[in-house]
Amino acid sequence: MRIAILTGVLVLGLASCDQIGLGGDKSTKQEASPKVEPEVSTSAETVEVETAAKPFTITYDQDRIDGMLVPDTLSVALNEDSTITVSGTAEGDKSGGRTSGAAFIIPPGYVRDMAGQNVTISWRAMGEAGSSMRVAYSTAGSGNSGWQSFDLTDTMSEYSFDYKLGDANAGRDFIGIMPVNGPVTLGEITVSPK
Repeated sequence: MRIAILTGVLVLGLASCDQIGLGGDKSTKQEASPKVEPEVSTSAETVEVETAAKPFTITYDQDRIDGMLVPDTLSVALNEDSTITVSGTAEGDKSGGRTSGAAFIIPPGYVRDMAGQNVTISWRAMGEAGSSMRVAYSTAGSGNSGWQSFDLTDTMSEYSFDYKLGDANAGRDFIGIMPVNGPVTLGEITVSPK
């Protein structure tokens, strides 16, 4: 008796799901969906994806100045025209890590996006006649540009240099600024992919 009841329940359950027709029109029976096999590619193809790295620009406000790494022998002042003046004499000549100059931190996300690429570091600056400045792009573990020297004029002028970033970086990158023979007035700094 149990087997007959269980069989009856099973038949009723299947009928209600339109899986079988019980004495009715077989046209109400649903057709099974065709089995779709996934396409499998047997060719080995390498696709290069270019990153859409964007320029990173350092502009100046008091928060940016407060976040700079500035040795005791240097000072940084924010000017009314949104430029800064870096003055003093740097101790040492370190162009790696934080550098001996005043240093800006490059955000880690930008550093990851730009890893292994050539970049151009550009800015506007001026100083007293006969003065110069040094600028370095420094990584926390995969090299640095070394100090790049630039003679300054008494009017704002454009300066730049190119540098190839390392493939990987375990920490933060920095841009170091060092005045030589007098204060440096500095406009925004931009790091752009080439």
